[in-house]
Amino acid sequence: MCQSAVCRWNKSSSVIGLVVRGLVVIGLVVRGLVVIGLVVRGLVVRGLVVRGLVVRGLVVIGLVVRGLVVIGLVVRGLVVRGLVVIGLVVRGLVVRGLVVRGLVVRGLVVIGLVVRGLVVRGLVVIGLVVRDLVVIGLVVRGLVVIGLVVRGLVVRGLVVRGLVVRGLVVIGLVVRGLVVRGLVVRGLVVIGLFVRIGPSVRQLFEDKILYANEFKKGKSL
Repeated sequence: MCQSAVCRWNKSSSVIGLVVRGLVVIGLVVRGLVVIGLVVRGLVVRGLVVRGLVVRGLVVIGLVVRGLVVIGLVVRGLVVRGLVVIGLVVRGLVVRGLVVRGLVVRGLVVIGLVVRGLVVRGLVVIGLVVRDLVVIGLVVRGLVVIGLVVRGLVVRGLVVRGLVVRGLVVIGLVVRGLVVRGLVVRGLVVIGLFVRIGPSVRQLFEDKILYANEFKKGKSL
């Protein structure tokens, strides 16, 4: 019965379970897991509440998500092909030339994230915050994320294995090289910090301590 362009567009698209109020959508094409040519102005999605989402071409400007709260996210030059994200540039928290392969998003859960360069494999993220190169929990306000849950994080280069963050609690941080094991952070309290220093680093500290002791003896004479 519906003859409008919007209805015809809806018939040719695959949109499942989307609740929108006050939405203007122009040229939305969804094929499989590929979104091409999306233009959205004033998007409100209830449940996972998204307010003020502006997407122009392949540019995302001014993303606000309440609940998993993301405010003022600016992403420029985002290219998504299949399940491959290439050339992600985020201004503010500046990420350039990011290549992500095999990204799966289900609900608010990101599963199977692979980032090449700074290599992260098998990452499970339920809400996210990053400052500079620091990951702090899951609620995102501005460019701050609080309440991050990460399991099985592997970062190659500076190798980090088995990082678990729940709320503002960091459990089981293992950093290879300067080896830190069993780091638990709750609030501003550090509990159970174990640091194992390699022989070269230990020797460096021992030499400095020995030099300091000899220096003190010389001054006392």
